[in-house]
Parts: sequence; structure tokens; C-alpha cells
Amino acid sequence: MTSIIKAAPQNDNAAISITQGSLPSVALATNYTVNLFNWGTHPQSNYLVKLYTEGDLEIACSGTHYSTGNCRCFHPVLATHHCRYDLHLGKVILMGDENSGSDQTTSLNVSVQPAGIIGITIGAGDETNNIPVRMYSHNSLYETIFLADELNFHGTITSLCFYNTFETNVLAMPTKIWLGTTDQTGINSGWIPSTQLSLVFDGNMDYPSGQNTITFALTQPFEFMEGNLVMMVYRPLDATTYDGTNAFYGQYVSGNHSCSAASDSYTYNPAAPPTGSYRYSYFPKTSLFYNPSGVGHLTGTIYGEGNLPLPCATICILNGQLTTADATGHNRIYNVPAGNRTITASLDGYYDSSLDVTLTEGSTVTQDFTLTPLPATLEAPVLTLTEEPAGTLHLSWTAISGAHSYVVYATDSLVSGTWTPAPFVETTTLELALPGDTRFYRVVASSAAPTARIAPLPVIGSGASNTVRSISDKHEGK
Repeated sequence: MTSIIKAAPQNDNAAISITQGSLPSVALATNYTVNLFNWGTHPQSNYLVKLYTEGDLEIACSGTHYSTGNCRCFHPVLATHHCRYDLHLGKVILMGDENSGSDQTTSLNVSVQPAGIIGITIGAGDETNNIPVRMYSHNSLYETIFLADELNFHGTITSLCFYNTFETNVLAMPTKIWLGTTDQTGINSGWIPSTQLSLVFDGNMDYPSGQNTITFALTQPFEFMEGNLVMMVYRPLDATTYDGTNAFYGQYVSGNHSCSAASDSYTYNPAAPPTGSYRYSYFPKTSLFYNPSGVGHLTGTIYGEGNLPLPCATICILNGQLTTADATGHNRIYNVPAGNRTITASLDGYYDSSLDVTLTEGSTVTQDFTLTPLPATLEAPVLTLTEEPAGTLHLSWTAISGAHSYVVYATDSLVSGTWTPAPFVETTTLELALPGDTRFYRVVASSAAPTARIAPLPVIGSGASNTVRSISDKHEGK
């Protein structure tokens, strides 16, 4: 028998999976992470990670990256959705890839909400349980309380989601959901009956097999303004039961936040919940989508030289949302809290521009920006080396206009040594080793991190005498 040994490919980057960060809605930037693995024997330093949706439509690109052979990498991709689509996949683009069949991930089902709707998720979903809808019983009732500091919003809730992992395809399951508010922080004192809550969903819901996001579009939106949020979920008496492996993702927390009851014969009444029900600290991972109150909206276009639009520029609100401009330089940010806000426009290779705007509730403010290109090379910092306090060596340099950060390099030899970079530094000083350090140092001004324009700069090092004066005398101007 002849054995055939196939050599490992030199160039083979594979896209393994894609995960979603924040909940997406139209015109808001959303974080995704594409998990890659370099199966090839060669390190890769020039490949792209892209995000696509239905019809092979590219919606985001994270730029060039680097990976060594046989390693796993996680690459963030920031995407701004300009329309509603629900299917996403990640791709890795590598010239000369010897196995293109592994270049894209499996599809990720994403529910992109309409413009103006914001989503939050409560819970990590790192456990599974049979709540909020118990499928292996004929009848179930569940209630939980979400604390105000878990929510941190006020507005009109328009839909909510649970996350299932089912073995069985359960279709058209009658389901009822109530929402309400309370000052209670737990269920120790018993159920809050449905008569004190608002019925927000009453209909049939599909719970497909596999891992899915189960989205309830509320038939009656709920205005949430203050307090803790109560959620009651009811499965009316049904003749069919399903396997107990049909579960929902959720998590445990401290305290009794929830009540649960299930029966194969007794019909529960949500208006008069049963006494002696099981109280515990488990609740389902839940996403809430809401239309906030007390907000305004921001729109505008980012221009460069010659009044030409700058695609892919970033708009950031101080301590708040951000978005990326589309191909025409246009950007939109919905649901910005009303008040005075500082808005910053930025793009690699350009100076940042910041302006103050005032947003009133319900208003839309148009604010355009014109960005100025950075010079082809940045001015070189002037370096100094000091020993202060005694026994501590400090390298410092002058601040450079247009530099977002600085990179400090060190080498053992100016002739044959290799320059080794340290992390980006946003200050203009760096503490070095104690006297006895004989390395040479170089500082490079960077227009942005981690992608930067850099300029070669003067070198300064510590001499054999390890004194500031001898160092300055020997290396100044080198």
C-alpha cells in the first residue's frame, strides 16, 4: 500500500467563525469579531478581514493584519448598517491563499432594527435552562425582575428577544408576555400578578431547532420610564409536550429574582399565580429594543481637500456613540442624549476636528466637517535623557503637532542591532532601566495608532559612563 503525504500549505488563512457584539440598528456602528486561524506554515502580514451580507454585499473591512503560522487570531470589524438585513458572514482575503474553500465563516443570523431603535442585552447566556417557556410541561408560568441599574435607559420598548438551543422544531407555540415596573428588587415576597402589568404580546411564536434568536415584536409597545422592570411569560395549557433538552440560554445571579411554575394538568392563572412556586436566581438572557426619549439626532458629511467627501471617516461623540461615514462621506447617529455634546471627526492621515453642538429632544442637527491632511512626514521630536530622581533614567521628547501617539524603539547596537518597538505611548516621557542600561533609543511620532505615518528621527543612547552629561555630549545630534 502506498501512503501519500500531503505537504502543509504555506499560505492558508481560514475564517472560522463570526460573533456579534452590540445589538445592531440602522445607521449605528456595531462591533463584530471574526475568528481566524492560520493553517499555513508562513506568517501573513497583508490580508483583509471583511464582513458581507445577503447577495455578497460587502458592508465593512477591517484593513490589513498580521498573523504567524498556526495561530488563532480574533479581528474586530466595525460595521455601520445603512439598511435592514439579517444574514452576515466574515471573509478573509489573502492573495495567494492555497485553500480558498475555508475563507469564509458560516452565516450569522442578525436582527438589524429600524433606525432610531436601540438594543441592550441583559445577561451573558453562559448557562442553559428551561425558562422562560418550559417545553416539557403542558403549562408553564415564569416571572423575573430586571433591576434599573441593569437597564440604564428610559423609552418605549418595541420588541424583546430570548436565545434558544432546541433539539425539536417547535412551531406556533401560544405565548403571552407581560411587562411592568416595580420598586421590588426580588421575588421574595411572591409573584406580581398580571393584573398589575401590561400585556405586550399575545400570539403564536416559532421556536426553531438549533441555536436561534427568538424575537417578539410587541403588539403593545411598553413605555419604561423608571423603576425595575418586571417580565412575566406564560405558556397556556397545551396538549403537546416536548423534550427537556429544549432550553434557553441564561445565567445565575445572587438573590431570588425569579419565580417559576410548571404543570402537566393544572392550568395556571397569571392574574392569580400559584403560591409556593419555585423561587430562584436564574433568568434568561434577554435583549430589549427600545425607542429612547429625551434624545436628538445628528447627521452630516465629512469632507477633505477640494471639498471632496471622505468615506470611512469616523464620527465620535465624547463618551458616547460612534459611526463611520458611508461612501459619500455622509454619517448619521440616532438617539443622542439631548444637551451640549462634543463631536469629533477623524480619519487616519488627517488631523482630528472637534466641534460642540447642542441637541434638543426630537431635533436633528446637521453638522459637517472638513478635515486637513497631515504632512507626509511628521516633525522629529527633540530627545533628552535625564536622571531624575537619582537612580532613575527618563527619556523625554517634545510634543509634535498632529501626533496622536509615539513609538519608542530600543537597540543594543547602532551598527548590527535590531530596533525593537515598545507599545504606543501617548505621553512624552518614558521611564527606562536603572543606570547600567547601554541601549540606544529612538522615538517615532505617529499620526494614529495602530496605523501610522512615521518619520525617521534622531537617536539617543546611554553611554558607558552612565551619566546624563556624557550621554548628551556623546550622542547629541546623532
